[in-house]
Amino acid sequence: PSSRQQKPVMQTRALLFACALIGVTALPAHETVKVTLRVFSGTQDPTWMLSPAQAEEFHANFSATMCRSDIAAFYPTLGYTGFVVSVGASQVELKGCFASERWLLSTAVAVPTSVILYVESQLAALEFMPSDGELSVPTFQPIPKSLGDTPVVGPDTPPKYSPATDDDGYFESHQTENNCYDYSTDIATNTFAQPGRGSGHKWTENTCSNMNSSAILDGLQWYGTELPEGQPETGHYVALLIWPETNFHWIRKDARGLWSHKPGGTPVRDTDNTGSQITDPSKSDFSPWTQFCGFMVAVPSQLHIN
Repeated sequence: PSSRQQKPVMQTRALLFACALIGVTALPAHETVKVTLRVFSGTQDPTWMLSPAQAEEFHANFSATMCRSDIAAFYPTLGYTGFVVSVGASQVELKGCFASERWLLSTAVAVPTSVILYVESQLAALEFMPSDGELSVPTFQPIPKSLGDTPVVGPDTPPKYSPATDDDGYFESHQTENNCYDYSTDIATNTFAQPGRGSGHKWTENTCSNMNSSAILDGLQWYGTELPEGQPETGHYVALLIWPETNFHWIRKDARGLWSHKPGGTPVRDTDNTGSQITDPSKSDFSPWTQFCGFMVAVPSQLHIN
């Protein structure tokens, strides 16, 4: 390319670099660095602290971090959706910043090998997705404060698909404090609810039988493995899926007859990993939650969820 063609590109890179430096100088000095891998649904995402040497390396290299602006649409609905790095009272989301994501993954502590391999495969696939060439500089934002208000229990009728109003809008306003189990049962506990914990017998194994037993102790009713037609007389249908030896995921049937779900502390959605509406959870793409366990009935007023 000619020098005239190169000049705008060089100016753009210089501007982006300058913006990144501004972000770095605004960071708290000598603060610890916490990394969160956004990947789970039923349980809290894996988190770990960087060592002093790793934290220093992160700070030194952050100014050169560039992310693809168009990549968000290619990340799965359920599963790996990037990293969050927290420094002091601020945090930054890293998505589409492949070199940074791989480096952060290499620092992981006590993360199962199955999760590491899965994230590596996702990054490899994402990196080859078509791009419009637009890049952006990640910026730190204040960490939202935990609201922790009184739980909200939905009605004993099939819930409407309306994240903004469901349970007084708590699945949006208290998004990070409620997970798939909260949403599927239509009870916003604000505690990242776990099967069995509300009844004093929290699940102990990430298996269909253990999760089902723990949910039944919470008050859910077993239905079976065949797709239910229509709606139950009271309450609504839910379904359980397992990422073998790793994690669990619950989804629910809404009043309109389709299914929706809330992967971990991320937004509610009504599509699977292919972007398709969910008519039969046993046949939809929720990989790596590939083991379908069956259907149950949830009557919110009769449940003990926590």
